[in-house]
Amino acid sequence: MGTSQTGKQRLMTVTVITDSVATIPSGVANETGVIVVPERLTLGDKSYLDGELSLEEVVERIDEGFTTSGPSPGDFLQAIEEHGTDDGVLIVTVSCELASGTYDSAHTASRLSSVPARVVDSRTAAGAQGLAVLGATRCANRGSSLEAVAGEAEYIAGRVRLVARLDDLSWLARGGHVPYIAARAGDLVGVKPLVEVRHGKVHALRPAMSDESAGERLLDIWRSSNPGNARLHIAGLHALGVETAAHLLDTVRSEVEPETEFMGYFGTVMVMHSGPGLTGLAWWWDER
Repeated sequence: MGTSQTGKQRLMTVTVITDSVATIPSGVANETGVIVVPERLTLGDKSYLDGELSLEEVVERIDEGFTTSGPSPGDFLQAIEEHGTDDGVLIVTVSCELASGTYDSAHTASRLSSVPARVVDSRTAAGAQGLAVLGATRCANRGSSLEAVAGEAEYIAGRVRLVARLDDLSWLARGGHVPYIAARAGDLVGVKPLVEVRHGKVHALRPAMSDESAGERLLDIWRSSNPGNARLHIAGLHALGVETAAHLLDTVRSEVEPETEFMGYFGTVMVMHSGPGLTGLAWWWDER
């Protein structure tokens, strides 16, 4: 970082803010300085912040009816005003294609902010979004400018991948992310769906016939993406399936030592769109 006229090290850096869809564990957020603004879940007639209820409780009460919503402009603005510095603030959001309200709220807050603020659409979600956030935070903690930090987030967002195994496609079909007919066909033959978030949208991949083959196919997709001589940044993802996600991450670690890794637990808001039986990996290779 730069120094002031007195020779003391500058303490201010760009603040990086994201929404809770990024699945960054609280310990990692605290250690790196990421500020996480929670999404919201309305269950029955009461509203909760993401993480306020356990996933088990939400699944048990699902028949009460639910809706999800992103943070309000005021939520983002409060985070900016409380944690922003004169060096500026970067907000990295879940894909605008998946949750336009979150991006719009962040953009509104950035215009109202008393400090310089930029918004980057990660064009992805969950651990992939989290990896873009952490990469931007590493850049910020080196004392880089707001433009450089935003550029790093955009660079990673253009390279990060997210592939997951679901119990079925019914939850995604309910939210309009995959065709209902595809979800129904999968249910009838009992396959294990694989999906990838790409360019901001959910794409169904060729399904597997068992949980084991789904895990192997997911790992094969990761292996085939390795360009060689690159540094790996990776996140394991799960919703009530930590053992399976840990096995995937352990297998990766036995083949390549990651430079960055974390285990992302899907919050209640995210699971309301994907279903509770999700496991997967998000990753990107740094060839620079």
